Amino acid sequence: MDRGPFTCKREGDVFLVGGPIDERAQLQPLLRWATAKTLVLDLAGVTFVNSLGVREWVRLQAAARDAGVTIELRRVAEVLMYQINIVPAARTASVIRSFFATYVCDVCGNEQSELLDVARDRSLLEAGKAPAAPCSACGMGAHLSEAPELYVSFLSGGSPLR
Repeated sequence: MDRGPFTCKREGDVFLVGGPIDERAQLQPLLRWATAKTLVLDLAGVTFVNSLGVREWVRLQAAARDAGVTIELRRVAEVLMYQINIVPAARTASVIRSFFATYVCDVCGNEQSELLDVARDRSLLEAGKAPAAPCSACGMGAHLSEAPELYVSFLSGGSPLR
Protein backbone atom coordinates (compact mmCIF):
# COMPACT_ATOMS: atom_id res chain seq x y z
CA MET A 1 0.00 0.00 0.00
CA ASP A 2 1.48 3.34 -1.05
CA ARG A 3 1.21 5.92 1.72
CA GLY A 4 2.50 8.76 -0.40
CA PRO A 5 5.88 10.43 -0.19
CA PHE A 6 7.74 11.63 2.85
CA THR A 7 7.78 15.43 2.67
CA CYS A 8 9.61 18.19 4.42
CA LYS A 9 8.94 21.85 3.75
CA ARG A 10 10.81 24.71 5.37
CA GLU A 11 8.84 27.70 6.65
CA GLY A 12 11.29 30.07 8.28
CA ASP A 13 13.03 28.15 11.06
CA VAL A 14 10.32 25.46 11.21
CA PHE A 15 10.29 22.29 9.12
CA LEU A 16 6.87 20.86 8.28
CA VAL A 17 7.25 17.08 8.10
CA GLY A 18 4.53 15.04 6.41
CA GLY A 19 3.65 11.65 5.02
CA PRO A 20 5.00 8.33 6.24
CA ILE A 21 8.09 7.97 8.37
CA ASP A 22 9.43 4.70 7.03
CA GLU A 23 12.59 3.39 5.36
CA ARG A 24 12.32 6.16 2.73
CA ALA A 25 12.31 9.02 5.23
CA GLN A 26 15.59 10.91 5.20
CA LEU A 27 15.69 12.53 8.64
CA GLN A 28 19.35 13.00 9.58
CA PRO A 29 20.04 15.57 6.82
CA LEU A 30 17.60 17.90 8.59
CA LEU A 31 20.22 18.49 11.29
CA ARG A 32 22.22 20.74 9.01
CA TRP A 33 19.38 23.28 9.25
CA ALA A 34 19.54 23.59 13.04
CA THR A 35 19.61 27.21 14.17
CA ALA A 36 21.42 28.02 17.43
CA LYS A 37 21.69 24.26 18.11
CA THR A 38 17.91 23.80 17.79
CA LEU A 39 15.94 22.08 15.04
CA VAL A 40 12.20 22.82 15.07
CA LEU A 41 9.93 20.19 13.53
CA ASP A 42 6.17 20.51 13.01
CA LEU A 43 4.95 16.92 12.78
CA ALA A 44 1.21 17.40 12.27
CA GLY A 45 1.46 15.98 8.74
CA VAL A 46 2.96 12.62 9.69
CA THR A 47 0.50 9.93 8.59
CA PHE A 48 2.24 6.65 9.35
CA VAL A 49 5.27 5.25 11.20
CA ASN A 50 6.58 1.70 10.78
CA SER A 51 9.42 -0.09 12.56
CA LEU A 52 11.96 1.07 9.98
CA GLY A 53 10.69 4.61 10.43
CA VAL A 54 11.20 4.30 14.18
CA ARG A 55 14.75 3.15 13.46
CA GLU A 56 15.35 6.26 11.30
CA TRP A 57 13.77 8.47 13.96
CA VAL A 58 16.04 6.97 16.65
CA ARG A 59 19.06 7.54 14.38
CA LEU A 60 18.03 11.19 14.06
CA GLN A 61 17.84 11.46 17.86
CA ALA A 62 21.30 9.92 18.30
CA ALA A 63 22.86 12.14 15.63
CA ALA A 64 21.27 15.23 17.18
CA ARG A 65 22.49 14.28 20.65
CA ASP A 66 26.02 13.71 19.29
CA ALA A 67 25.93 17.10 17.53
CA GLY A 68 24.59 18.90 20.60
CA VAL A 69 21.34 19.77 18.81
CA THR A 70 17.99 19.88 20.57
CA ILE A 71 15.00 18.92 18.45
CA GLU A 72 11.89 20.88 19.33
CA LEU A 73 8.78 18.93 18.39
CA ARG A 74 5.55 20.78 17.71
CA ARG A 75 2.12 19.45 16.84
CA VAL A 76 3.31 15.84 16.99
CA ALA A 77 0.93 13.52 15.11
CA GLU A 78 -0.66 10.84 17.23
CA VAL A 79 0.93 7.99 15.22
CA LEU A 80 4.39 9.32 16.08
CA MET A 81 3.46 10.23 19.64
CA TYR A 82 2.78 6.57 20.42
CA GLN A 83 6.27 5.62 19.24
CA ILE A 84 7.94 8.46 21.13
CA ASN A 85 6.29 7.26 24.32
CA ILE A 86 6.92 3.55 23.82
CA VAL A 87 10.57 3.83 22.68
CA PRO A 88 12.63 6.04 25.06
CA ALA A 89 15.45 6.28 22.47
CA ALA A 90 12.96 8.04 20.18
CA ARG A 91 13.06 11.15 22.35
CA THR A 92 16.63 11.43 23.65
CA ALA A 93 17.36 14.74 21.92
CA SER A 94 13.81 16.10 21.78
CA VAL A 95 11.64 18.53 23.66
CA ILE A 96 7.94 18.03 22.97
CA ARG A 97 6.00 21.30 22.90
CA SER A 98 2.61 20.08 21.68
CA PHE A 99 0.95 16.93 20.39
CA PHE A 100 -2.33 15.64 19.03
CA ALA A 101 -4.53 13.21 20.94
CA THR A 102 -7.85 11.62 20.05
CA TYR A 103 -10.78 12.49 22.26
CA VAL A 104 -14.12 10.70 22.24
CA CYS A 105 -17.55 11.84 23.43
CA ASP A 106 -19.50 9.40 25.63
CA VAL A 107 -22.79 11.06 24.65
CA CYS A 108 -22.68 10.98 20.84
CA GLY A 109 -19.58 8.85 20.12
CA ASN A 110 -17.86 11.59 18.13
CA GLU A 111 -14.07 11.27 17.83
CA GLN A 112 -11.97 14.38 17.39
CA SER A 113 -8.32 15.34 17.42
CA GLU A 114 -7.21 17.85 20.04
CA LEU A 115 -3.89 19.68 20.21
CA LEU A 116 -2.41 19.55 23.72
CA ASP A 117 0.13 22.17 24.76
CA VAL A 118 2.69 20.61 27.10
CA ALA A 119 3.59 23.84 28.92
CA ARG A 120 -0.04 24.85 29.46
CA ASP A 121 -1.25 21.36 30.41
CA ARG A 122 1.87 20.03 32.20
CA SER A 123 0.38 19.61 35.69
CA LEU A 124 -2.59 17.64 34.36
CA LEU A 125 -0.44 15.56 32.01
CA GLU A 126 2.07 14.73 34.76
CA ALA A 127 -0.86 13.52 36.87
CA GLY A 128 -1.84 11.16 34.05
CA LYS A 129 -4.84 13.27 33.07
CA ALA A 130 -5.76 15.32 30.05
CA PRO A 131 -7.48 18.69 29.82
CA ALA A 132 -11.22 18.69 29.25
CA ALA A 133 -12.45 19.34 25.74
CA PRO A 134 -15.97 20.00 24.52
CA CYS A 135 -17.29 17.62 21.89
CA SER A 136 -17.21 19.36 18.52
CA ALA A 137 -20.44 17.59 17.49
CA CYS A 138 -22.76 17.92 20.50
CA GLY A 139 -20.95 20.27 22.89
CA MET A 140 -20.81 17.77 25.75
CA GLY A 141 -17.53 16.73 27.37
CA ALA A 142 -15.04 14.58 25.48
CA HIS A 143 -12.14 12.63 27.00
CA LEU A 144 -9.00 10.83 25.82
CA SER A 145 -9.85 7.77 23.78
CA GLU A 146 -6.76 5.86 24.99
CA ALA A 147 -4.92 5.46 28.28
CA PRO A 148 -3.07 8.67 29.12
CA GLU A 149 0.23 6.75 29.41
CA LEU A 150 0.23 6.28 25.63
CA TYR A 151 0.54 10.04 25.31
CA VAL A 152 2.47 11.29 28.33
CA SER A 153 5.10 8.71 29.35
CA PHE A 154 7.74 11.03 27.87
CA LEU A 155 7.22 13.41 30.79
CA SER A 156 8.50 10.87 33.31
CA GLY A 157 11.10 9.33 31.01
CA GLY A 158 9.30 5.99 31.15
CA SER A 159 7.37 3.84 28.73
CA PRO A 160 3.77 2.60 29.03
CA LEU A 161 5.10 -0.90 28.34
CA ARG A 162 7.09 -1.08 31.58
